[in-house]
Amino acid sequence: MTAYSGKTIGAVLSDDKLKRITENIMKEVILIGKAKNIDFEQGVVEKTLQKAKDFPYETKTSFQRDCEKGNTRNEGDIFGGTLIRLAKEYNISIPTITEACRALEVK
Repeated sequence: MTAYSGKTIGAVLSDDKLKRITENIMKEVILIGKAKNIDFEQGVVEKTLQKAKDFPYETKTSFQRDCEKGNTRNEGDIFGGTLIRLAKEYNISIPTITEACRALEVK
């Protein structure tokens, strides 16, 4: 979400719209995981977002820094491409992840 929005972790969590998008992305990841028989702890989305609040407000992710530098070798395929391929394999709709990946490809 930080690479997609260009905002720091703190800014993403402070913005209701970006936080909601982040939650949706996490829920889509969980759908894919469950299709692969991966169990998730109850409340994992909320707990993960709470842990993210412990980072300094101005923290950027490595993926975000790579995108800002224009590095074409980054985690985009790992984070987005793999999820899109798995979603297709399991016939799962992941509109939020797909939109974020498309937007990052254009940048």
